[in-house]
Amino acid sequence: MTSTVFMCVPALIPFFQSQWSLTSTQAGGIQGSFTTGFAVSLLCASTLSDKFDVAIIFRASNYSVAVATLAASLLVDSYVSALIGFLFVGLAYGGTYIPSVLIVSKATTELNRGAAVGWLMAGMSAGYILSIILTLVCLSVFDSIRSVLVVTGGCACIGCVAAYYGCKGFSTDVNSKLLSRPSLSRIFGDRESRLLTVGYVGHCWELYGFWTWAPAYLLYVTSEKLGNGYSISITGIAIGLVLHASGAFSSVVSGVASDRYGRVRLLRLAGAMGVLCSMGFGWAEIFPLWALYLFAAVYAVSVVSDSSVLSAKLAEKAPVNQVGVVFGIRSILGIGAAAISPIIFGVVFDLLPGEIAWGIAFCTTGLGGVVATVAAYSLSGDSR
Repeated sequence: MTSTVFMCVPALIPFFQSQWSLTSTQAGGIQGSFTTGFAVSLLCASTLSDKFDVAIIFRASNYSVAVATLAASLLVDSYVSALIGFLFVGLAYGGTYIPSVLIVSKATTELNRGAAVGWLMAGMSAGYILSIILTLVCLSVFDSIRSVLVVTGGCACIGCVAAYYGCKGFSTDVNSKLLSRPSLSRIFGDRESRLLTVGYVGHCWELYGFWTWAPAYLLYVTSEKLGNGYSISITGIAIGLVLHASGAFSSVVSGVASDRYGRVRLLRLAGAMGVLCSMGFGWAEIFPLWALYLFAAVYAVSVVSDSSVLSAKLAEKAPVNQVGVVFGIRSILGIGAAAISPIIFGVVFDLLPGEIAWGIAFCTTGLGGVVATVAAYSLSGDSR
């Protein structure tokens, strides 16, 4: 339920632009502010995970998200306040992600870890679906950002209860040694770990560019084709399902497939598919709506499917007593790229004429996919 907060900004982008007269660059900057806070909190939470019980960090972060989101509902009423408010929501959010991956990784074996992390990602995707739906329904009914943040903040409160009872009885060993130079050397000295980190950076660039702008693009094309004959609420449900139900399905299937057929094979396939989709999606507004939404679903499957696999693969490669630090370093690099990607998309969109703006802007997300694909093909194959 805490994940219902995560997709508020992408769903709010059309509202930001129409109500506050923002450019695409400014609207992308709000997402960048949230993602910057997310990146910083990921690094902190990941590093602390090697020093403290991850269940405690996970619970505390869920509580923080609920408080920050409800506080933002009182603050956000302009562009500047949105930058500040969503920055603090992002700062609260990071501890809900990596600690949850570590909890699942520690509770599973190598034979079923991919599937388990896939189910975790699927649960997050379910929250993303609800996030987009609730945001657009609230805008349709109340026409205010405050209503969105109050409702999603309330959902985060439910997530706090689930986190408390879900982690009851779970604890992890606390390491007593601080990060040392040999451990850093081991993290960056291993070629496969470096490639996995580079692949994750490219993956985040592509994924967050897509997640941020695909809802606005689909809303735009739907309104252009249907005029006044469409419902924002129904369209929101459709967009949420297309973008994130397919992603949830993809996370589970890719996790199971990586356990059976090998993580590297899956990463190579997903990377190549993502690049093709990124290069074509922005030009697909000429398609019938059903074909465009189908394309969006395939795109979502492609760019989400490697998330759980990258996490499972890195968890297997990281030094046992410093998994949190490894994930933290990876996260600050990857989510740092994710903070920049939506802004670059917006800059390109603002600079280009309307007939090619969407097409070229989505191609910028594909640059990350190219990096991820090259990194995947540079990995040595695995037997699983």
